[in-house]
Amino acid sequence: MAHVKRFDHVGITVADLESATAFFVGLGLEVEGTGSVQGEFVETVCGIPGAHCEIAMLRPPDGGSRLE
Repeated sequence: MAHVKRFDHVGITVADLESATAFFVGLGLEVEGTGSVQGEFVETVCGIPGAHCEIAMLRPPDGGSRLE
């Protein structure tokens, strides 16, 4: 299986965060942290008043940019 070596910051919206996280960990990324975000910025990005997001931050093996 190929492994991710490097990329710039990327944000991906998924329906199942747990499955998506497991997929990227299988590609060699490491979980840096998880959490919930909300507020004006998230509402603006999503275009939905009151929106909140569950996120996972992952990093490649070289410690470069992050996948959110």
